[in-house]
Amino acid sequence: MAGIKITELRRNLPSYLAEVRKGREIEVTSRGKVIARIVPAQDQRAAARGRLLELRKKCRIGDVISPGSERMCVQMEIHQVAEGTAIARPRPGSN
Repeated sequence: MAGIKITELRRNLPSYLAEVRKGREIEVTSRGKVIARIVPAQDQRAAARGRLLELRKKCRIGDVISPGSERMCVQMEIHQVAEGTAIARPRPGSN
């Protein structure tokens, strides 16, 4: 990882961005201190899959509830209340 002063980065931004596209990481410095790091963009899905694969090596991953399914459950409960068909039940962890 290379440290580059802000003034140098401003003067040669296109060439430094080309280096980042090739996979190089650049640290931006001001008065000798690192103030930012420019890193190549990564595919978020591929990165998440990679993290899950690493976790599978270390532990067992069971059912994972996605935020979307929680939202759907809440919407269903709201609809049931509106229709008058809701059933009162204790919330998990409320005992």
